[in-house]
Amino acid sequence: MTYAVCHISISSLRSSANNKSEQISQVLFGEVFTVIDQRGKWVRVLTQTDAMLGWMLKDHLSDITVDEFNDYNANQRFNIELFHPVFTADSSFHIPFGAKLPRFDGLGFVLAGKRYTFSGRTIELSEQRIEGEWICKIARLFLHAPQLPGGRSSFGMDANAFIQLVFASAAIKINRGPLDLLQKGQLIDFVEEAKAGDLAFFEKRKGHISHMGIILDNNRVIHVDGVVRIDQLDHFGVFNKETQKYSFKLRIMRRLLINDLPIDFNSPKQAATTQAKQSEMF
Repeated sequence: MTYAVCHISISSLRSSANNKSEQISQVLFGEVFTVIDQRGKWVRVLTQTDAMLGWMLKDHLSDITVDEFNDYNANQRFNIELFHPVFTADSSFHIPFGAKLPRFDGLGFVLAGKRYTFSGRTIELSEQRIEGEWICKIARLFLHAPQLPGGRSSFGMDANAFIQLVFASAAIKINRGPLDLLQKGQLIDFVEEAKAGDLAFFEKRKGHISHMGIILDNNRVIHVDGVVRIDQLDHFGVFNKETQKYSFKLRIMRRLLINDLPIDFNSPKQAATTQAKQSEMF
């Protein structure tokens, strides 16, 4: 078994070793994964971020040791700029929201033996105290991003990736797809009881949940429908004012932030300071 890290901005994760195959997800800069197989210029990987199994181009990754794999997972900062440049000694490129910076020292970091400098905003996930207000502010950063199957950036994303990325900034790990979330957190019975930052799940046909969004204040929801957009929410579902129709039927609502804390939160003393600093960012 070997390990690797993505060293480019965004790499497509495909269903088979072919550029024409379905893009099932994307791998972001600094994300690590286990290499399962290789076929020519393609490698089959299992991502650490969301347990996705797929194929990516070998040129987009750098091999790392098991010790580096564990160290990158344990000591990383999370980029919260939509896109921001990183610099090496001889080049530069932009990395997306959600990119991971291993052992970032405030000025730069080393990834797979190469030194990078970075001046954007980052957060330390293990030190956060996150409220619904933070979730909603992060979600709004992606407004008008186009819908793209398998996408995970402001240049294109799907509904699952939108939820995953926003809650990742709150140190809540979510796999792609709504089924992973249906048994997590606290059930909310009525729209009137919902708080900003709660999750709403929707169905197109009875018994099949196929969509989700983040509840905002004033009975609104932010979700991916063509683009990342804000619509009205009531006990029937999502009401699109442009079409004057309901686009999705409300099925269930859940709260992942209990008492304004992530479920797996474990650093309350350091969190208050971090929260204050985060609030000043917006």
